[in-house]
Parts: sequence; structure tokens; C-alpha cells
Amino acid sequence: MSQHHPIPVVLGTAGHIDHGKSALIAALCGEHPDRHQEEKARGMTISLGYGEMQLEDGTEIGFVDVPGHERLVRKMVAGATGMSAALLVVACDDGIMQQTREHFEVLTMLGVEPGLLVFTKCDLVDDETLELVQLEVEEMVAGGAWEGCPSLAVSAHSGQGMSELKSAVVELAQRVANRPPRPQGFVLHMQRSFAVEGAGTVVTGVCASGRLDLSDAVVLMPGAHDSRVRRIHVHGQSAETAVPGLRTALNLPDLSKQDCYPGGVIIERAIMNSGKLLRVAIEFGERLTMPKPGSEVHVMAGTAAIHGKLYCYSQQSSKQILADIVVDEEVFLAHGQRCLLRRPSPAANYGSLRFLGFADYKLRARDADEMQWWLQQIDLINNPGELLLHILNKNTGQAQTVAQLCRSLSYSPLAMRELLNAQVAEKNVQATSAESYVAVGEAQGILDVLDATVQHFCSKNSNRLRIPMSLLRQQVGKKSWPVVASFSSEMLAQVNLKVTKGEHWTILNVEVDPQFAASAAHLVALLVESKLQPPTWQDFWQSHPVADVRETEMSDYLLDSELCISPEAEILFATSVVTELARDVVSQLKDGGMDIPALRDKYATSRKYLMPLLEYFDSRGLTERVGAKRILRNADASLRD
Repeated sequence: MSQHHPIPVVLGTAGHIDHGKSALIAALCGEHPDRHQEEKARGMTISLGYGEMQLEDGTEIGFVDVPGHERLVRKMVAGATGMSAALLVVACDDGIMQQTREHFEVLTMLGVEPGLLVFTKCDLVDDETLELVQLEVEEMVAGGAWEGCPSLAVSAHSGQGMSELKSAVVELAQRVANRPPRPQGFVLHMQRSFAVEGAGTVVTGVCASGRLDLSDAVVLMPGAHDSRVRRIHVHGQSAETAVPGLRTALNLPDLSKQDCYPGGVIIERAIMNSGKLLRVAIEFGERLTMPKPGSEVHVMAGTAAIHGKLYCYSQQSSKQILADIVVDEEVFLAHGQRCLLRRPSPAANYGSLRFLGFADYKLRARDADEMQWWLQQIDLINNPGELLLHILNKNTGQAQTVAQLCRSLSYSPLAMRELLNAQVAEKNVQATSAESYVAVGEAQGILDVLDATVQHFCSKNSNRLRIPMSLLRQQVGKKSWPVVASFSSEMLAQVNLKVTKGEHWTILNVEVDPQFAASAAHLVALLVESKLQPPTWQDFWQSHPVADVRETEMSDYLLDSELCISPEAEILFATSVVTELARDVVSQLKDGGMDIPALRDKYATSRKYLMPLLEYFDSRGLTERVGAKRILRNADASLRD
């Protein structure tokens, strides 16, 4: 036989108890899947069974056998979670029975890939009976995804039809294996766990998504227990990597056997997210009506049965009903994960649900827009690019980091970066930093508002070099302003803005009127000459008249250009003079105390001008007033915004 080569699929059987599911796998794989003593003694499957069908070329196809008893539906759902596709098994001497319908309902609700209709024990009935059973099953599956699936009549006992079934299984496995891989991070729902002496804890299950290599770090949920991966086995043989669709065993030495109970899930840390309020979209079946708010439900998620209380928002017209489920403890679910929603007592299936995300609060009637936003995710789940844009446009398009997006969508960092790069190339997404991204449509709308605001401001204030940040915030709006804070300097430069400290931002590419600039330079020269005894505006205008220039316009320009400092309204000092004063103040305080008369004499000023400047130094953090004295606080404090 050639080298071991497992196809990355797990095919499952489903059907009523004693319809020959286990015997079928035994005939295909050469080993009976019921390996527990109790199962053999009772002649029925009570847990999940496994097998591998070996081909001559080394190809191997994995099988999972689920119990058919009505009391073991949870086990059946756990097995269905790991199935890549299913074989619906119906015994020819019985036809459709109760668990046939329930298993078919579960497969449909969980979205398991339609596979084959297998009619077992065909050697026990005549052709007419076989035809009647086939017609009955075809009627049951009509109108859904299973309609038109290949059907085969077989007998595991006599071997009739087994060769044809084997060929059909290979064809099915190859077709399913060629599906595009899911971009989500590593997820393995635990089906079994045990301890190995000298190695530690081993957990088994079917890898649902992602890739895991030896020595990678993983997290066990619930509980957020960390471990490294010491060994990987695939279909019972040592492997370097775990990939989706293969029955996998992981040796996790940092976890105890008590931590690893069935229902847990092993994930990569990048996608770790948990909560107690699940936002879901539910598609109810036809058997049960929508339950009352607060009704108890079981969410069959992976191998877990999660207890919670259901709150539906039934005013929506689509077949997908948005709902919240409050669960007892924090759990992990992957974005888009399909689960079964069941009524605990008397047990029955409500329908299927898709997990959309963890929420902070239950929705209210007035949250119609938010409800619609959540529901729209369902139509986008199979379109990663559109789904990413949908998530980025949440919260008025606020930029999100790669880590945030990985947690929201359960994508691996590698897959998320590839998706982001593709959307950047298509100009749908823009990077605001090396790790932060924003949707271009939303970002461009905000940039347009900023651009219009700057242009209008400049048209009214042609010589201004800065714009009040409060004006920008007002025009953009309270909800969108956090998005602006995430914009890169290159993005803001597109609208001639540069972020600066304080309450004003710099306007780029301003062309100041030459005559106005000359007048400003003359005024600064006068301020430098007069030191801390500045001339009045009237004195300045008389010595250097400038037509059509307001005092406030000149003052704003001198402050914007940082040529002057204004400790209080209508008082201007040259920045160079104030800087010199600050050095003298620092020097005096370092020598033991401030000598205000000496400062007043040196700068030929009065308390009218000196005291506002000293208080200004306090406000900038240079000095601090303690009682009647001042102390040095920070000699390197900036005197400008």
C-alpha cells in the first residue's frame, strides 16, 4: 500500500437506531466503530464511533458513526458538527422511522453537506418494497438541498451494492475536499479526552477550521486555559499539522484531564472571544412555534449543550429572526457558527441558528436599525470581503485593528491580513496605521466633511494657519469624531490638516498675503523691542497701517504661527521674549526662590503684564503656585500647544 494520505473530510452516518449505520462503516472500513464494551454488549451505538476507509493508493477517508437512539440526540449533534458530508441511512425492512426524520432535520438545520441516500438491508426485501421505501425517502427530502442526491441500495451482510457505495463515497469525499477552505482560525470541538502517562492530557475531535502546527499555543474554552501543543495525531498517526476535516488528537500537556470535558473547544489565541449574551439569527422549523421571551433553551454548539434563555425580536419580516440568548457562563462561539436550538422539555428542535457576535445589552424595540445591521451579516457570511466592510462600517466606520477584526470574525491573523490587503488593493479599505484599518466609503465621507469645513473656514479667514478642533468636531458629528482620531497623518494631509496638541489643528498649504505677512513681521519686531511692555493696537496701527485687516485677524495669525504668546485676551508678547523670561524664572527657582522685582526691572514691565505671564507658566506646567510661593514643576515644559 502507498503512503498514508488522508483526504481532509469526515463523512458521517445518520438514521434510526438499528438501521445498519455501524455495520455499514464496518463493511467500508474493515473495523466496527463500536469499540466500547457496553456498546458491543447492547448491540447499539451509545457514543460516537470512528473508522477510516483505506484505499489501495494510500488514500484514507474518515467516518464518524452517530447513535440513533432518541435519547442520544446530543451525541448525534456532536457527531454532525464534525461531518463534512453525511450518508442518510434507511433500512429497507423498516423505512422511515422517528429518528430518521429527526436526524435528517438535524443535518438540514446544521447545514451538513448533502451526501448519499443509503438503503441498507436490501437483501431482506423484494424489489417492490425497496422501491416504496425509496419513494418515501425521496418525498421526505424533496424541495431541499438533499433532493436529487445519489441513492444506493446495499447490504453490509451480503456485500450487495458495496462496491458501488465505495466508489460513490470516494467521489463524494473528493468533491467535498475541493471546497474552498474557511478563513477562520483554528477551532476543534472536543469529543473525547484522556490522560496518557508521561505525556499528559490528550483531546480528540474534528478540526473545524484553521491550521495548527506543533508547539503552537492554544486556548481551551470555556475557562481560557492556555497550553502548547506537544504532539499531533491525525487518524491515529503522528503528524506535523492539524487541518480542517480530519479527526485529530492533540497532546496538550499544560491542561488537566478535569479541564477537558466534552463540550470544550480548543482554539488559537488570536480568535479568543467570549461572552454571556449571544446575538444570533434563528430560522425556526415548522414543528414548534416561537417560544415566549425568557424561555429556556439549549444551544447545541459543537459538542456542547449550552443552557440559556431566549429573547426573540419577532417584528422582522424575513425568515431569519434576530434573537438574544443569555447563557449561564461565558462561552466561545465562532462567528457564523451554525448551531441547533432545542427545547429542553419535552425535547424537540426549535430550529437552526447562526452566531453573529457577543452583545453588551439586549436589543429594544427602538433599535430597528441595529437589528437590521446584525441581520445583514447572514447574507454576507459567505462573502468575506463584503462581510469585512460590513464590520468596518459598524460604529460609523471607526477604524479597527487586525486583532479586533480577528476576534470579531474568528479569522486567523494570516487570513485577515490577506483579506485586508485584497480590500486595500481594491480601494475598499484604507490603512490608518500598520495595524489599523477603516472602510474607505465611510472614511471618505468623513474626509469630505473635514475638507469642506477647512475650505469654508479658510474662505472666511484667509490668513489663518490653524483651525479650532471644536469646529471640526461639530461639523463631523459626535458619533464620527472617534473615526477622525484613527486617521493617519497622510489621510488628514489630503484635506490639508495636521494634528497638533491643544485645541487647534494646523492647516497645511496656506498662502498668506505678502503685505499681511510683512505687517505681522513688523509687529513682532515691535513686540521684541518693547519686551514685556507691549504697544497697544492703536499705537501699532498708527505706525504701520494695513488696510482691511482686523485686530483679531492679525492676533490669530501671530498666535497660529507661534510668533507670539497671549497669556490672556488682548495681550500679546513675542514668543522669544516669553521664552527668555521662562529661562530666568527657572534659573531663579533653581537658586532658591523667585525675585519678582528683579524680573520686573530687567524686562521694564509692571505687575499688569508680569503676573499674567507667571500664571501662564503655571498653566503650562512650568511652575506651580504653592501658597504664596511658586515652585519649579517641569523645567522642560512647552510654552506652546
